[in-house]
Amino acid sequence: MKNQKPIYTIGHRNPDTDSIASAIGYAHLKTILGENVVAARAGKINAETKFVLEYFKTEQPKLITDLYPRVKDITLDCKIVINASDSLRKLGEVMRENGLKSVPVVENEKLIGIVTVSDLAQRYFKELNMQNLAEAGVAFRDIISVIDGEVVVSGDEGAKVKGNVRIAAGSVRMIQEIIQKDDIVLIGDRRDETILDCVRQGIACLIVTGNGRVSADVIEEAESKHMLIISSPYDTYTCARLINQCVPVSRIMQKNLVCFKPLGYTQ
Repeated sequence: MKNQKPIYTIGHRNPDTDSIASAIGYAHLKTILGENVVAARAGKINAETKFVLEYFKTEQPKLITDLYPRVKDITLDCKIVINASDSLRKLGEVMRENGLKSVPVVENEKLIGIVTVSDLAQRYFKELNMQNLAEAGVAFRDIISVIDGEVVVSGDEGAKVKGNVRIAAGSVRMIQEIIQKDDIVLIGDRRDETILDCVRQGIACLIVTGNGRVSADVIEEAESKHMLIISSPYDTYTCARLINQCVPVSRIMQKNLVCFKPLGYTQ
């Protein structure tokens, strides 16, 4: 068949025998010619037409009450979805690779929301500071993933982040003042003494950016405190931006979905 969806040939409303016979004959001719054409009717069959169809052992044409498109007629088979726990970075990659403007969000194979390019854009413009990862329920393995990190000193990668993300910039005194216990500290090309100061202040994780060198003294101190050290190939600015993208999709998705039944009208 040339057309996958059927084409209906219909006579007038309240059809008589001529109308029904014409629809059947025309549909038969088009089918022989390779078209997917189906005979139909727009109303009840009268007694005369019923007798004729039964006499010639022909089925009644399909009753079509209206031709308004239904939701099921335009529904797309969406095979690309994202999990609610996936990071915003993964969401962005899925959208970019597949040229999508929106992606359904699922949990246990059940639709729970939708996220759009607009949702990502709004978050980007509101993103003035480092995100509160503790509030978002982010784990250290999520951070390792988004910054393409390599674990230098292992720790509890499945643990949830409790502190804030800090960038070790400025003087040593300034760094000491801003860093708190359980924080995550991003540090670039700094002297070993500065890095050791960060480790000794009880931080939870040290991220060395730009594939910076980590001395044996720092590694030994971190191991004694069971503290995670991660090395990332990206510079400090890029790492900070990527860490903001480890927030789960569930934080920005739209939960109040407008839904339609398959047989609902599209008008």
